[in-house]
Amino acid sequence: MERVRSALGEDWPRRWHDRAGTLPGFVLDPASNACAYAQLLETGLRLHSLAGVLRLRRLTREWSRQLDLIRMLHAFMQLEVAALARFAGAGVEFERPVTLPETSRPADVVISTEGMPLIAECFCVYNDQDTSAAMAYDQSLGHRLNIICLDVRPSGHWDVRLPAAETEELLAQVQHAASEVRADRVPRDVTRPGVEFRLAPWSDPCEGELLLEGPSTPGAEWRRAQGIINGKARDWAGSPLPVWLRFDLLDGTWLFSSWALCPLPDKTEWMAALMADAAVGTDIAGVVVSCGSRVDPSAQADTYAGSGGIVGLRRRLDPLRTRETIIVPLSRTGASRTKLWAGLYDAEPRWMPDALRAASLPGPDDIERGWSVPG
Repeated sequence: MERVRSALGEDWPRRWHDRAGTLPGFVLDPASNACAYAQLLETGLRLHSLAGVLRLRRLTREWSRQLDLIRMLHAFMQLEVAALARFAGAGVEFERPVTLPETSRPADVVISTEGMPLIAECFCVYNDQDTSAAMAYDQSLGHRLNIICLDVRPSGHWDVRLPAAETEELLAQVQHAASEVRADRVPRDVTRPGVEFRLAPWSDPCEGELLLEGPSTPGAEWRRAQGIINGKARDWAGSPLPVWLRFDLLDGTWLFSSWALCPLPDKTEWMAALMADAAVGTDIAGVVVSCGSRVDPSAQADTYAGSGGIVGLRRRLDPLRTRETIIVPLSRTGASRTKLWAGLYDAEPRWMPDALRAASLPGPDDIERGWSVPG
């Protein structure tokens, strides 16, 4: 927390709250949200491990001044890439000015190993506006249902997204039914067109897993993401250093497409073909695409090595979170650096324990024990 406070300034939370009406999750609720706590830890540790890196202060100053979620997530990714690279023994710097044939632009992160520097252009591909609104509704409704039903077992589905007033009426019905279930231990149903919920005491026997499910959420077509990727690649035409695009694909592809259910080898080959198509007409060295760190306690670590240096990785970051990363070299120069990228994200699960140790702080096992609730 001291590292974050020092980097962003004492007044950053107030300024952010004044603009957005709330705070980012990693500083809003780390005391009761394990993922927010992990993100706060990562942020502070990355700032600690990168102390002294060239132009780090410029990065944090821009983050502090630009009170924007996209700018903040961009800074998170720059810190992620640089911290992993430094952990692997590489030299790193932020925002190095690079002269291009018709302009100049700052490189998000420059990574140097064995006298071979490369540029990591960091960004995210987000949902289109309609998909973002749908996901925000589902997340909010699911969260409020779970809060209402802390000591009642909910199940069912909603197939429609209701207007705000009707959503509040629905939640009031659920609240009333939950109170009755607590009082007499008799299950209740809450229904309306497109919505079916069942609330039952936790003591009731049940067969199989009970779910709360929302409606399907198709994301925008791939051509939107393709255009963003191609534009980022063209921005670096004529770069004197090889450029890798490092981005998180957060447009729903990793959640809502049939591709998301495929085994890692199929995912990797399919994504490699899409990346080659998206980068056509450009001279970037390669692409590193990830789903970001996401909650998936059941995921199993996996590795796939395809032809041409293509690599797919699935790694458990901690007991809750997982990352899938696909590395696609797109040139001979890029193929020579695939091993570097694979090494960075293969070692990511070991980064936090080592960073805690380097900061003379308790390790993950000690922290997890501190979070345990007595039986």
